[in-house]
Amino acid sequence: MSDNPGPGGWDADDHRPYGEDPYLRPTPDGGAAGHGADAGYWAGSPGAAGASIGRGVRQPGGEEPPQAPVAVAAPGLRVGAAVKAGFRGVNANLGVWLGGAALAGFAVFAVNVTVSLLGLPAPGLDPDPETLPEVIDQLATPAAFAGQVITGMAGLLLQVLGLRGAFEYLDGRRLHFGDFFRVDTWGAAILTWLLVTALGVVATLIAMPLGVKGVADGDLVLSLTGLVLLLVLSVAVGLCTMFAQHFVLDDRRGPVEAIRANITAIKPVLLPLIGLIIVNGLLVLLGAMLCLVGMLYFVPVTVVASAHAYRQIVGGRRPVVA
Repeated sequence: MSDNPGPGGWDADDHRPYGEDPYLRPTPDGGAAGHGADAGYWAGSPGAAGASIGRGVRQPGGEEPPQAPVAVAAPGLRVGAAVKAGFRGVNANLGVWLGGAALAGFAVFAVNVTVSLLGLPAPGLDPDPETLPEVIDQLATPAAFAGQVITGMAGLLLQVLGLRGAFEYLDGRRLHFGDFFRVDTWGAAILTWLLVTALGVVATLIAMPLGVKGVADGDLVLSLTGLVLLLVLSVAVGLCTMFAQHFVLDDRRGPVEAIRANITAIKPVLLPLIGLIIVNGLLVLLGAMLCLVGMLYFVPVTVVASAHAYRQIVGGRRPVVA
């Protein structure tokens, strides 16, 4: 592939968008077949009958023909392509995304108010050794557990609805507000969330005793060791489960199978994936700096960018940019 990218992501010399072939279509095993009888489906001719549906479209509406050109390609990850897709996807359906993000923001506010009104504590860790045991006791109460469950379930709901919207765009169709709710894998999504949460709790239980003991004893080295261990384990869990819900929603995997597929998929692209996480974090930070209002725009951008990155990694379909 040439190093001379043209406008919109096309390669100016070989005319391929992001190194993809717009005349490929997925085969039932998730691979790619050359253009043939059904090539119009993947080359951008909506309505082609009998098109082969492969990995990346196993969700409600996945059998519907795209309204814009889409393509598949060999697995890989190009961070720039994912971020560009994030901005294009949101800009192409700006009103829908802003409305959905505003509704999500209101939902988060309502959940926080509800948790507060019910008196469900969610205290942060206090480094003061005199109050730390009391804080830990509070975190272990049923009320605190209930508050965390409510907050976590709300986060899961918003994540799944956001992914559904992102995949609708990546499948080459114009996004409508009702498309956010076209989800039929809630059981697997909830079980996956529970498993991911359990892994996070285990990572915390492994590392926290060192930090707590270090704070209580005034041992700076032990405290830092616990903190570093917690950070490393948290990052490891985050990477190993980053696309778990993507696999559940987009490929109908079960919880364990989704995490296993996630681990297998990210191994060849670990460094660019970390780069994408950093870029997404900076975009969210920029949105927060814009009086939080900017998050209504930049958070959806990161959702679409992450979904596009997932589709790159599995070789699934994504937009062809003319």
